[in-house]
Amino acid sequence: MTTSSTLAGRRVGITADRRWRAQADLLESLGAEVIHGPTIRTVDLSGDEALRQATLDLIDRPPDFLVGSNGMGMTMWLEAADAWELGGPLRDALRRGRVVARGAKALSALRRQGFEVAWQAPSETMEEIVDFLIGQGIGTARVALQLFDPGGHPSTAIL
Repeated sequence: MTTSSTLAGRRVGITADRRWRAQADLLESLGAEVIHGPTIRTVDLSGDEALRQATLDLIDRPPDFLVGSNGMGMTMWLEAADAWELGGPLRDALRRGRVVARGAKALSALRRQGFEVAWQAPSETMEEIVDFLIGQGIGTARVALQLFDPGGHPSTAIL
């Protein structure tokens, strides 16, 4: 059996959006027919004017807390800020406050960007984030929340 026909006659679906081509090339080199159907799409945020304005606002008035809710969202926001030549000032502003991560992916993304994460939610829920912030006596604190859902999350209504 040759490696070029290991998957001959097989059809493989790839649901990834990012870096899917490398996976497809490997599978095709093994003889598979590849079908690409991403279940999530990566969006270029550099054209999002509302996000740019929110970024400028955070640079002008740094938050007391930054909440990173997911790794991809944090990475894409910071990449958009870099495209606007605001990445350095944004990172500086966000580092002035305490940084909180909802889960492991957000924690990893924040660390890769040079942030020191003060706390991570043990079960990776927004409810834990809200409880933590309330426990910190946020009162009139300014909280920057990187949303994972444009519609928000019911647990963040209090913020």
